[in-house]
Amino acid sequence: MNYDVAQIRRQRIELSAFMTRDSDLPLLSQESSNISLFWPHVTDKMRQLVAQQLETRWLGQGPQVEEFERKFQETVIGPDVFAVAVNSGTSALHLSYLLAMDKYWPDWNNGDKGEAIVPVFTCTATNIPLRYLGLDIKWADIDPTSMNISIESIKQQLTPRTRLIVVVHYGGFPVDVDAIRQFADPLGIPVVEDAAQALGAKVRGRPIGTLGDYSAFSFQAIKHITTGDGGLLAVKSTEEAEKALDELADAGDGYWSTIPTTQKGGRISRRFILSTSTKPTESS
Repeated sequence: MNYDVAQIRRQRIELSAFMTRDSDLPLLSQESSNISLFWPHVTDKMRQLVAQQLETRWLGQGPQVEEFERKFQETVIGPDVFAVAVNSGTSALHLSYLLAMDKYWPDWNNGDKGEAIVPVFTCTATNIPLRYLGLDIKWADIDPTSMNISIESIKQQLTPRTRLIVVVHYGGFPVDVDAIRQFADPLGIPVVEDAAQALGAKVRGRPIGTLGDYSAFSFQAIKHITTGDGGLLAVKSTEEAEKALDELADAGDGYWSTIPTTQKGGRISRRFILSTSTKPTESS
């Protein structure tokens, strides 16, 4: 497919100029007569539950988070996939990349980190955690009929350094993950789903979040459901769910790291710490 690069560049400049006009800024204003781009749906019951939660010692992690994970598993991803709630969709992606690298490329942190193939059209949150881990990014083109990552372009970007393939279900339109796994699985390359925009979507009767090796959801303010901000990692086993929790515990410091706890695989279980501590909610 041939593209007029100069024309695309001109269109981007014109679009950028249009979007930054002062007259367009009131689109986000509650008092504006223009049509609002979004308006988070908040019910009276939600307000009551938040108010009740603020009266407890659990402001971050705790029983309500575990209940949320359980209900998400029951209603969205099913009994064979396990949910780990985190503070953002970006964190869910970060954890998924880390778990995938540890499992499929156990020596990845010794020397060349390798590359990850990602769609050129996505939120920066898809890519930033990859750079945190030191992976190089290879851009795959998009399919103009779906705005999703092009499977043919993925194949063209594959190299001996490819460590991950990341797909984004753009605008709720699912990527054909099965088609990608047909060539990725024999190569030992895990596929990560960025499902931030596709909660509830299905492919051939199977829900998004169960198709890849790891999946990340977002509950940021303008997603399908919101927790103000938040995210969730979906994994295929209880062992990987526990490993994700252990990685989260390792990321903490200060008070939590000083509590005597049981050890699981040489790491501290965050779930154990937060469910047994009697200190007031300073870090929870």
